[in-house]
This record gives sequence, C-alpha cells and structure tokens, in this order.
Amino acid sequence: MSPALPLFAGERFIFDEVIYEIAHRLGDELLLWDGWGRIGEPGVPVSDEDAEWIDPIAALLLAADAGDLEAEGELLHRYRDDDGLHPGPRIMRASPWGEDLVDVDLLTRSIR
Repeated sequence: MSPALPLFAGERFIFDEVIYEIAHRLGDELLLWDGWGRIGEPGVPVSDEDAEWIDPIAALLLAADAGDLEAEGELLHRYRDDDGLHPGPRIMRASPWGEDLVDVDLLTRSIR
C-alpha cells in the first residue's frame, strides 16, 4: 500500500467496500471511488450510527457468500429499499489522486 494513496485504507475504506461489494453483486458497476447513499467523502470517519447500520448488512453479505439463499434474498431486498445502499440518479465522484469531488448526473451523464 502506497502512503501516497490514503483513500485505500482505514475504516472508511472498509465501510465503503461493503456497499460497493453489494452494488457489484447486484449488477451496478461503478468506479471504486464513486460515492452514493451512505458512502462518505474520502477521509471522513465512519459515524457510530453508520457502523451500527453496516454490521448486519456485512453479516448478510458473508452469509450470502457462504451460500445462504435467504441472506442473498435479504441483501437484494435491502439494496432495493435502502437509499444508503444503492446509487440514485446522482453520484459523487472522488479521485484516487486527491482531486476535487465532482457531482455526476447518471441520467444525463453530465458533471457539475
């Protein structure tokens, strides 16, 4: 791990990776530095509330990885219903090189 890439380490990175894994698992392919829902700005600590929120979701992901079909179904249900998990019409695009955050409209593919 390069110290020049601090975005790829720490609590925020792990938190966001759980959300990315579910998005990828359910067919939403986005860049690993895109943000939506509860994915936070790079470097911003994970709140206690977010940590409590993600724990059962991470447990479902582990169970689904182990072949638990009920957990897989619950992940799909939560992904569809929880705005903290799935991308909406806008995302925040960060840069792995520390450039400014950019707001991207996925419907028009325009950047603000």
